[in-house]
Amino acid sequence: MIVFWVIAAGLSAAAGGLVLASAQRMKQGSAEAGDPAVALLQRQMSEIDDLVARGLLDPGERDGARTEAARRLLQAADRPSAPARSGGERIVLATAILAPAAAVFIYLLVGSPGTPDAALGSRVAAWRASDPSTLTAGQIAAVLTQVSVERPGDTELLRNLALARQGAGDRYGAAKALRQAVALKPDDPVLWSLLGEAFMSLSDGRIGVDARRAFGEALRLQPGAPVPRYFLARAKVETGDLAGGLADWRSLLADLPAADDRRAGLAAEIASVQKTGKLDQTGPAAGPPSGNAGAGDVGSAIRGMVAGLASRLESQPDDPDGWARLIRAYAVLGETEKQAAALARAQQQFRDRPDVLQRLKTASEAPQ
Repeated sequence: MIVFWVIAAGLSAAAGGLVLASAQRMKQGSAEAGDPAVALLQRQMSEIDDLVARGLLDPGERDGARTEAARRLLQAADRPSAPARSGGERIVLATAILAPAAAVFIYLLVGSPGTPDAALGSRVAAWRASDPSTLTAGQIAAVLTQVSVERPGDTELLRNLALARQGAGDRYGAAKALRQAVALKPDDPVLWSLLGEAFMSLSDGRIGVDARRAFGEALRLQPGAPVPRYFLARAKVETGDLAGGLADWRSLLADLPAADDRRAGLAAEIASVQKTGKLDQTGPAAGPPSGNAGAGDVGSAIRGMVAGLASRLESQPDDPDGWARLIRAYAVLGETEKQAAALARAQQQFRDRPDVLQRLKTASEAPQ
């Protein structure tokens, strides 16, 4: 790190020197060009001779005009030039040298030049070894990305990876993960619907060609599914087919169960579009029905990580820390049955190690 700062200081000083050298060359070029007043008066004398030659000026008047022009020419040539001001140049050079030097000095006082940057692999390994419920969406996405390389055919893992990436603001990464999941399991209507929503996110909420194709495939695989029906009807309204979109929405509203908590939202959206003739730009009022996790449901991604941890412990059970994390995660998520089963499995695995049994007991008492 110190080497970096020394190099940065040298580059800054070199840049300042180049700026000053360029300014000096411009100043020299201006000086060599001469006084513009002298050049103007010389041109005036030439014009006087030209006027006389063309008969436009009396020869008697020529001498007086040339004498006056020559007098002004001599005055301009004898005028002392203004001294060059180098104070500004000195300030620029001092700033170019002192600024990086001051930055290096401050960094040495308050920074940690001896601390190496942690490689991404080691950070992901640390996140993977920690309690999943304490991680951010970006950290969960990094962990699931690594796990997806180890389990390339796991579509549920890819789905959770897409949710985590969407929660972290990586819309393109979320769409990529769902594309991979759909390629592995093309007969899953839920994955197609989620892919359609991911395409919508990339288009800032608009339902483009790719999104319509994804929703259409979901509806083909699961006729009557509320999610693709809702968004395909919305796409009709977006493209100007107001009557067709409203008709499809009314049909969907009639098919939704009476207890569905999205009936009110869909009815309100139908009334709004019917009244204004356009969509509410704040976003869909009905949204995907229950059963399809929203693209920002990071909790689903956390559960995916916990499931991955449980799967690994089944094949590699001799991991006290992993069992403690799994039991604690189940407690935090409120999944008491799975927590009890994992605790019993771990207690059986480490029945001859009292220290591990105590750690497992402590993990099981984590607050929900």
